[in-house]
Order: sequence, then C-alpha cells, then structure tokens
Amino acid sequence: AGREDDAAAFLSDPVVRDALVDSAEFIAASIDETGFGAPEFSIWEEFFLYNVYTQVTYSQGLNAAARMAEDLGAGDRAADWAAGATTIRDAMLRPTTAEQPGLWNEEEGYFAWGVTPDGETVVDRRENSANLPIVTGMLDADDPRVIRQIEGAIEDTGRDGYGISRYDGDTFYSSSPFSPGGTFESRVDEAVWPQMTSYVGMAKEYAGDADWALGSLQWTAGMYGEGFMPPGDGVDWSTREP
Repeated sequence: AGREDDAAAFLSDPVVRDALVDSAEFIAASIDETGFGAPEFSIWEEFFLYNVYTQVTYSQGLNAAARMAEDLGAGDRAADWAAGATTIRDAMLRPTTAEQPGLWNEEEGYFAWGVTPDGETVVDRRENSANLPIVTGMLDADDPRVIRQIEGAIEDTGRDGYGISRYDGDTFYSSSPFSPGGTFESRVDEAVWPQMTSYVGMAKEYAGDADWALGSLQWTAGMYGEGFMPPGDGVDWSTREP
C-alpha cells in the first residue's frame, strides 16, 4: 500500500501530471497520414526518419499513458491514446514493400532502419536499436518476427561471443574523425554495445533460453568498470576495453 500511495502522490504532482499529459498529447497529435509519429534522428543520430526505436517509444508511451489516464485526471483521453499506440504499432508492422511502406522487411526478417519523412523511401538496413519492440513487450518473444529479428542480429552483428554491435559495417569508432576519442579509438570495426547486447539477452530470457541469457549477462557485466559502472558507448571487442 505504501508504494501505491507513493505512486499516486507522484502522478498527482502538478508538474509530473502536466509533463505526462502534455507528452502524450504531443505524440498523439504528431501521428500523420503514414500512421507514424513525428520523424527525428533517433538514437544513432544518422538519418532523419520514422525510426523504429522512437516509434516504439511513442507507441508504448501512449499505451502507458492510457493506462495511467484516470490517475492523471485525463480519463477522457485514454481511448484516444490507446488508439494512437495501435496506429503507430500497425504502421511499424506494415511490410516495407507496402504502398505506404512500413518497417518490417518480410523477405529478410528484420525491422528496417526507417522510412523517410515523405513516407516513400525505406532505409532498408538492419540496426539493433530496432530490438526495442521485444524489450518493451510490444511483440512477444514467441512471435515469428521476433525470432527472425533476434537470430539475425546474432548472426549478422554478433562479435566476441555475446557482444552485439549497433549495425553491420559500423566504423564510427574505428575510422570516423567524429569519434569522441578520435580516429582509431577502436582497433576493429563494429564496436559492440552493452545496451544492444542486453536487448538480445533480454529477448533470449523472454524466449526461455536461460543459458544464452546468462552468458549474455555475464559478458555484459564483464565489460563494466569498478562498481559495475557501464561503458557510455561501445566496446572494442578485440581488447574488451571501452
């Protein structure tokens, strides 16, 4: 009861309440004729698109807002927020070959990087922040799309046993002058990311593969610093150093 009281007090705080309601309203209002929420540069800051990572965040955020609507004093908005979440989810799950392209590449079995703001062109490459639908519960672990998505991530972008890179052919830390530590910060291409690795490990746990999930967790913890301080970004898998 104490925790429920604390949660109710948190949500009833005017600053928190207004922030949550305004955020949900912004996302719902941004949904356009494509069915997606507003395009942006997303987690990797490389393409201005309807990106998978953010579209998942929009959809699941609206779902959460709909469930909290009564506590937020916005019960009349719950149905619209839930409908917005479904609209974005449906847009994501449309095939990339549809007349109005979605984000699911049926032939190859992965979520494409994104769709351009005009809603016409697909950046059809695998990138592993697109595993977020599984992490958030948008898709179940036994969904055939999830199985193909995760197995493909391991096969195409897995390094050093369990490490998962951002995407196939990622050379940012090895050759880009914009790398925070300078060119050749990593000795190898496709630095692995504990965040992306954890996404795959969680998917394996949800699917009941406890051995793989444990190995992934042990690998990830092994990349952390003293006191389990996580690396901020990638890890050079050839040296196991951030």
